Amino acid sequence: MLSYGSFEKYYQPLDKTQRIGEGTYGDVFRVVSHDGQPYACKKLDMSSVPPRYRPSKMDDLENLLLMKNDYLCRYHHIFYDPEQNRALLVMDYFDRCCLADIIVYYHAKGKQIPEDTIWRVLSHMLSALAYYHTPFKAGAPKVNRIVHRDVKPANIFLAGDGRARIVDSAAYRMLDKVTVTSTIFGTLGYTPPEALAMDQYTDKSDIWSLGACIYAMCAKKPYAYNEDPQKLYDEIIQQPPVDVTPFGYSEDLNKALSYMLVTNPSQRFCANDLMSYPTVKSASGPADPTWGLSFD
Repeated sequence: MLSYGSFEKYYQPLDKTQRIGEGTYGDVFRVVSHDGQPYACKKLDMSSVPPRYRPSKMDDLENLLLMKNDYLCRYHHIFYDPEQNRALLVMDYFDRCCLADIIVYYHAKGKQIPEDTIWRVLSHMLSALAYYHTPFKAGAPKVNRIVHRDVKPANIFLAGDGRARIVDSAAYRMLDKVTVTSTIFGTLGYTPPEALAMDQYTDKSDIWSLGACIYAMCAKKPYAYNEDPQKLYDEIIQQPPVDVTPFGYSEDLNKALSYMLVTNPSQRFCANDLMSYPTVKSASGPADPTWGLSFD
């Protein structure tokens, strides 16, 4: 980890007019290295983190630099200011729209996202989450099983190399550190029922959130939504079994979703289970650079 003041040794000065997004934990800007390469830079304010938790949080940030998977956004540098407890996280820059933008566009046009595209996103994201959830990470032996806790369409990008990548890992926590949280992470429409109920948050919680993302690709709307967490929890519990066939998708895809959108996390499939699903296995590997999508 580098000092906050050394940022301009590696990158051109941060230009606040180049803001490209607003994240859960800070704004994101487009920055350029001195050799002309574009990157995304997250300005992270950690001033609200109690002093006794700051060493643990710094460990979490250091671990971002170690984690490498084909379907994760890569972090290149982290600059930290201990006096103001703020950080700059420099990561891969994606010049294409995120999954949330795609869902909104296809909804506005009344078009159906191709099922092959949905299977590919599902397969890639399961690979990313399986990496998160395993205690054995190549190149990062000190990073134990972790949960992302912010899986949502705005954090999934369909890159030009045919790989879907998940970003914004700043919400993640190691499973050996956290079992119960008093904070609801993620966007409400993709928050698992156990988090809404303030119960144990596990790797299965990420699976629910991914299932909600896949459902949104099919239906172009959230699986369930209410601005009141308690009412949203009640709505989820009362939902009938998931069914995306009325939207023109296969029973095969619906079956895979039925293993993910299970209200009881102990009965929900894990990432490795789902990666063994035949159609998920066949959708592994890069997609066509266009992802089968059209924007005309």
